[in-house]
Amino acid sequence: MERHLVPLRNQQREQSPSPANQMQRQVQCGYSPRTVDRVDQAYPTRGDPQDHIHFKDGRHVLNQDGTWKHDGRSLSREEKKWITENNWTLPKQDEKKK
Repeated sequence: MERHLVPLRNQQREQSPSPANQMQRQVQCGYSPRTVDRVDQAYPTRGDPQDHIHFKDGRHVLNQDGTWKHDGRSLSREEKKWITENNWTLPKQDEKKK
């Protein structure tokens, strides 16, 4: 007799990253860190192949896969928490510091 396991409802499954429009709504409603300016969708014809986060300093942009579009910087604890809650990837240097 073969047994079939039924996954638990509260068991964590690997989830896909939150879409940019959903994260932008979090920014507009004040549920994101104050350092986040906006979240843009990918626009490959303009050179933006991935959804990405713009920070209020005006210089830093983080892609969904954890790569920096220009120069990188350290992320605050609050930024890391929000990014990982939305199932986006942290940059390599911040992944180690979790």
